[in-house]
Amino acid sequence: AVNSHLGSSQCVLRFSLTLRRVVDQLVQRKMALTPQAVATWDTNTLAEMLYAAIPEVIGEHPIALKVKVADRVRKNNLTGQDIIGMLTEMTKPGSMLSAAKTYKTLFDGLDADFDQAKTATRHAKAFAQVVVMKMVLSQTSPALADAEQSIFTSSVIPDELRARDYDSYYPVDQRWLIQCGEQVPFTYDSEVGHPGKGRKGMHGCYIAPSGWIRIAVKANLDWSTWHKAYHGTAMKNVNSIANQGLVRPKAAQHGAAGSMGKMVVYCSPSIEYSSHWVYTATRQELDAKSPGSPSRVAAVASGSSIEASLDLPVVCKDGSYAQYVFEVRVKPGSYRAQGNTLSDSLWESWGIEYDPVVSSRNLEWIVENEEDIVVTGVMLRALPKGMHPKEFNAQRLETMKAHVGWDETEKVATRPRGYCGVEPGAISAVAWEWNAAPAESDKFNGPLSYDDKWDWMRYPDEISEIIESAYLDYQRFAFIGRPEGAPGPYFIDFGSECEDTTWGWPRTCGHGPQQRRADSDQKQDWRMRAVRRVQK
Repeated sequence: AVNSHLGSSQCVLRFSLTLRRVVDQLVQRKMALTPQAVATWDTNTLAEMLYAAIPEVIGEHPIALKVKVADRVRKNNLTGQDIIGMLTEMTKPGSMLSAAKTYKTLFDGLDADFDQAKTATRHAKAFAQVVVMKMVLSQTSPALADAEQSIFTSSVIPDELRARDYDSYYPVDQRWLIQCGEQVPFTYDSEVGHPGKGRKGMHGCYIAPSGWIRIAVKANLDWSTWHKAYHGTAMKNVNSIANQGLVRPKAAQHGAAGSMGKMVVYCSPSIEYSSHWVYTATRQELDAKSPGSPSRVAAVASGSSIEASLDLPVVCKDGSYAQYVFEVRVKPGSYRAQGNTLSDSLWESWGIEYDPVVSSRNLEWIVENEEDIVVTGVMLRALPKGMHPKEFNAQRLETMKAHVGWDETEKVATRPRGYCGVEPGAISAVAWEWNAAPAESDKFNGPLSYDDKWDWMRYPDEISEIIESAYLDYQRFAFIGRPEGAPGPYFIDFGSECEDTTWGWPRTCGHGPQQRRADSDQKQDWRMRAVRRVQK
């Protein structure tokens, strides 16, 4: 499912060594390797970093290109914030780095200069895409940079499979949902794992993978109407997946919940679920995690880490850890959905929601035909320094317990679900409505007001059921697609009904439940309306 053309990446690898000068500069200057480091660079620091990374050129003035780029930085007063802004702009679907204002300021008109580079750099666009991502990777953590080097090599994923125009960086504070692929109403009726109980949802959306970096991979088909998901795997499988696509295994790897006896491919719309370490090892490797197992003992005796012995999708370097998963697209109508199937030793209870942006009724997608799933990228994330993935998962569990108000004695979620004074009951007995105040009226006293003085329009029953189900499952968003007659796709942002300091969040969201547009430009500030919940 992925273009499998291979070729020599020797030039790219030589060029990557040149880019390592950026990292050397950081070490020499004792600059912190943190996600915020690039953003703190002033104009002179950015100019020096790019000067160090830009290749010399053939001719009488070998540093001419270095000087040109550094001068552009200083002339236009560019800083690290401009670099971060350029990368953030890339999170918009369809955006291209070469169209970004900062890119043009730095590199427009320099292709002829780059053609004369002593290293095998091809042109300004290729250089900019590589150097900017390398700078961000090097600033995030040593492990993340190491993971990128381990994956994108001639023997794993060669440069010929890269789609650099679609690399993206997703800041940790991003919160958005956009339509992505064909909208498809879905009924969760599986009894495997967390039971669906006939709840409703709408597929065909994409939620910001906050804190991750996307390294895009070429695909040889049009997947624009397909649904986005993620697939966790071990490092030893990366090469075959990149070259052959995701294929059904000959034997079950770590259980086969919901497979109906067939060899299937699993993926998830939740990147957090796909990055759980248990979904990345074989059964034999999972057995090896026990302290007394022969393979674990041998690994410890040889000085190897458990990550190496299990071949988990984790890179550990200098005390920091990086994770990776595949980004995939799945053909609508080709998969079944089921809930959380993690055992209580891995996730204490299915009653604790796993992810605040993907319902636990919809955590696993089962694909029977490998032609219906295609790899489109590799996602990378650095964990907090020194935190092992298992420790990170344990921390997530405690966070989600707080989020749902988990009662340790009764083993139930107790966080109230009584928005607008309507107590939870039968989903069909509740309706949701949106404020129909004129768009030209004062925003906060009009469309964003919760006042009864305005006309309120009721959503169709099937849409109300989707919204209510997401609300009862403590979700931040509910994608409702494009209702009949609507000018565009929409979603509900539950705001403070989800993110609230009382329930374990670091800050309370500054707004209540709102309807927002789910267009790919992510511009929601002028298309918001208050929504409310009423008894039928």
